[in-house]
Amino acid sequence: MDQLKFLLAALMLVGAAFVGRQSFEDAIARSPLPTNVPTTSASAPPAAPADKKEATVALPPNKTARAKNAENAVSIKAASREVRRAEQPRRLALAESATLTAPRVKAVVVASAPPRRLTLSVATPDYERRVADAASIGAEEPNRAVFRLEHIASVEPGRPEAYETLAAIHLRQGDFYQAYEMFDSAIRNGGKATFSMMHDHTRGNFDAGAGATCVGELTLQPAELTFEGADGHRFATSWAELREAGSNRFFGSSIGGFHVKVTADGKSRNFNLAPRSRDKREANIILDLLIENAQRQDSGR
Repeated sequence: MDQLKFLLAALMLVGAAFVGRQSFEDAIARSPLPTNVPTTSASAPPAAPADKKEATVALPPNKTARAKNAENAVSIKAASREVRRAEQPRRLALAESATLTAPRVKAVVVASAPPRRLTLSVATPDYERRVADAASIGAEEPNRAVFRLEHIASVEPGRPEAYETLAAIHLRQGDFYQAYEMFDSAIRNGGKATFSMMHDHTRGNFDAGAGATCVGELTLQPAELTFEGADGHRFATSWAELREAGSNRFFGSSIGGFHVKVTADGKSRNFNLAPRSRDKREANIILDLLIENAQRQDSGR
């Protein structure tokens, strides 16, 4: 009787196991397989930006993101410094042990020809030479010439020639403000400011007729003002003898005409002048320099 009960219990256990396995397999068969199963495959690393400009463009455009990036960069740098500081003793220890255990190597001397001495065949150009070289390229490469002259002037700021050449280049380019600044610096350092002018022989109307005007150079220097024109039209006067300088209201006003009154040989003389460029802006900086230097002499600066 006991054996019969044991057999019945065993059959029940086997049947339950079979039913459970069949239910598990049915559940697997009924459930759909996923279609987007992630897979892992080797791929090339992302390409680095072609240049710095592309990397900059890729940054977030808003200010908050830029500030956060900068904050992260600072924290990364700080962490990197801490790591390097912590690693330094270990690196020193490793270097010391490597030095102690390094095998000795016998030095081998190889005979070779003595080094050849190089001699400069051309001496370093002096200040005037460097200014002349820069001026020679001023017509074709004005920006390059300006760069050179500014460097020369910064090295020797007490000399006027670089300022004079810079002023002439700026004047040709129509940069009248910089021209004024450079001419003024040249005069303050003992140099000069020179302008190509027309001298009117009439009453200041600069008639186009033959002989109505002549061409000359007006030169401003620390101690005097001079004009050298054709047909013997010239003057040289100290700043104390400059009585008046001002623009013409009517005659020649459209081309920058102005007048200067000077005392020469005890007599007052009036000269009507205008820049050959016929540009009123050039006339304005000439008048500004005339007034500035006359006032400077009066104040003793």
